[in-house]
Amino acid sequence: MLKFSITDDLLDGGGEGLLQEFSISAGDLTLIRNFGINLEGQIDSFVEAFHDRLKEQTYYTDFFKDPETVERVVHQQQGYWREFFKGDISSEFIQSRITVGNAHARINLPLNNYLASMNFIAEICADFIDFDKSLTSTPFKTMLAINKLLNLDGSIVVVTYAKGINDVLHSRSEELETEVSERKQAEQILTKKVKQEEMFNKMAVDRELKMIELKKEVNELLQKAGEEERYKII
Repeated sequence: MLKFSITDDLLDGGGEGLLQEFSISAGDLTLIRNFGINLEGQIDSFVEAFHDRLKEQTYYTDFFKDPETVERVVHQQQGYWREFFKGDISSEFIQSRITVGNAHARINLPLNNYLASMNFIAEICADFIDFDKSLTSTPFKTMLAINKLLNLDGSIVVVTYAKGINDVLHSRSEELETEVSERKQAEQILTKKVKQEEMFNKMAVDRELKMIELKKEVNELLQKAGEEERYKII
């Protein structure tokens, strides 16, 4: 069984443990917030650029089968990245990422596809900064801060995804064990019935053979007495 590190204590702590683990400082969060404020008017273009990158991937049509799905996911991602660029790593933020991880596990999105998409986000952020210098006055430090938070964000999703898959496998394993146990019980019952049948058949055959022998003896005694045989033995 795999062991995972996301605990209720960590959630109750509002993500302070994660911030420390990923070396995300208050200054990093300030840079991310400032970038998010300046990006707010371009968030639709940001998500559109992200989807343009996704459309280039061979797996895109596997998960975006119709316009309604695309529209729904685009709307969700607009909210997702607005929340990301707020730089507020609260328990609500972590819970929303756990929800995403569970959703990805449910649709069985390969983790390499998800992680690759995080690279797309980093590249798009860099493209926006390079194109619009007003987004930040410290592009290198801002990109470093964004990458740190992307790694934190991705780790929550990946761990949740893995835990979800592990839970499914564990559940299937229990179901299989139950099925095997029930099958063994059925086999034992069937084996017992077969043995009983074999015993009954043996008793019936033995009885029939005994009756044949008795009929032969009766016929022999009748012959000796000069009388006709009583039983016709086949």
